[in-house]
Amino acid sequence: MRKYLFALILVGILASESSPSTAQSSTTPENAVENSTAPSDQAERLRELINSANKKISKGEYQAARLDLNQAIELSPQNAPLFALRGIAYTGLERHERGIQDFNQAIKIDPKNIIFYNLRGEAYLKIQQYQLAVVDYDQAVQLSPKSSQVYINRAVAYQALNNTDKALIDFNQAVMLSPQDPEVYNSRGKFYASIFSASKSQSGGALPFFYNPIDDIKNKAFKDYDMAVKLNPKAAIYYYNRGNLHIEIMKSYTISSFRSFDRGSEKNFAVNDLKIAAKLFLEADDERNYKIVIQTISDLQ
Repeated sequence: MRKYLFALILVGILASESSPSTAQSSTTPENAVENSTAPSDQAERLRELINSANKKISKGEYQAARLDLNQAIELSPQNAPLFALRGIAYTGLERHERGIQDFNQAIKIDPKNIIFYNLRGEAYLKIQQYQLAVVDYDQAVQLSPKSSQVYINRAVAYQALNNTDKALIDFNQAVMLSPQDPEVYNSRGKFYASIFSASKSQSGGALPFFYNPIDDIKNKAFKDYDMAVKLNPKAAIYYYNRGNLHIEIMKSYTISSFRSFDRGSEKNFAVNDLKIAAKLFLEADDERNYKIVIQTISDLQ
C-alpha cells in the first residue's frame, strides 16, 4: 500500500485547495484552484488538517490522523481523498471493515480513481475476502491497464485463492510492462519461492535425496531475486528474500553425507545475503527489520 499511500497523500493535498463545503475530488492542481470558493480561513484550516493527518499517517499515528480527518470531512464532505485517507487510518488501526466503508464512499464520489480500488482491494485481502479483492483489482486493471502494480496486486489475490495459473499470468504481465522495475521481479520471485515452500510442506517434510520435483521453480525464484538485486542493489528486502530462499532449500535436504555438504553451501549463501540485508536495513534506520535479520543469522549459527 505504501506506493499508493504517497500518491493518495498528494491527491489529498491538492484536493485541500478546493471548497470545504462543496469540493469534489480532484487530481490536478488546476481543477483544485478553479474549484476554490471557500473563505480563506476555512480553506487554510482544511489544509492544516490534511497536512497534519498525512504526517501522522506516515508516522503510524493512525488514531490521531483519524481525528484530524473527521474534522476535515466535516469541512469538505464531498472530498473523496479525505475518505480514502481516513480509510487508511482505519486499516492502520486494524479496523478493516470500517476502512472499507470509507473506501466505498471515496469510490462513490470518484469512481474512476484507481488508488481507491487498490486500497479497498488491499483491505479485502486483510480480512480474507479474496474474491472481492480480485473484483477491485479487475476494476483497477480496466482503469490502468499499463500499470504493473495493479497486476501484482491482482496476482497476490489470485495466489491467496490458490489460483496459481492466473497469478503467474499477472506476475508475468507486470514484468512485461515494467522490465526495469526491480519490484516486479521481487514479487514474482516471492511467488515462486512460496510454491517451493508449499511443495516441501505437501511432501510431508524434507525432500528425499536425489529428488527435487520443483528444481525449476526454485531456479526461477533465484533468477528473479538476482534481477531485483541487479536493478536495485541497495534494497535490503531483496537480499533478505533471497537469503530466506537459501534457508528453505537448506531445510529441504534429508540427512546424508552429500546433503550435509549442500546444506553448508546453502547456509553460507544465506548468511552472506542476510549480512548484506542487515547492513542495508541499518543504513536505512530500519531498526525493526535489522533486528529480525540479525536474529535470523543468529539462528543459523
